[in-house]
Amino acid sequence: MTHLPPALAALAAYRQFLCYQLVPSTTRPGKTDKFPVSPHNGQRCSALDPANWTDAASACAAAAVMGDGYGVGFTFTEDTGLWFIDIDNCHANGVWSPIALKILGMFPTRL
Repeated sequence: MTHLPPALAALAAYRQFLCYQLVPSTTRPGKTDKFPVSPHNGQRCSALDPANWTDAASACAAAAVMGDGYGVGFTFTEDTGLWFIDIDNCHANGVWSPIALKILGMFPTRL
């Protein structure tokens, strides 16, 4: 990953990025698990420790150097005032799932 996807660009204002490593899951056949790794040294780390965080550009650069199977993550904290909803398999073949549409419909549209 060389830069944040446009949908995540607003998060670049925060210095709460780290990297992750994808590994085959040992408990869920055919799935992968994500483990946080430090963008500073590539070692597994705590995502909750600010010493492991960096800015978006540095995290993207580190993940790119680490290679395939690595990506960029963001640590949400109370201080940011941000939250998220993770809906698995909510978008396929250009179509949003009914549950995603229902949840999105609960929030006002920002233009």
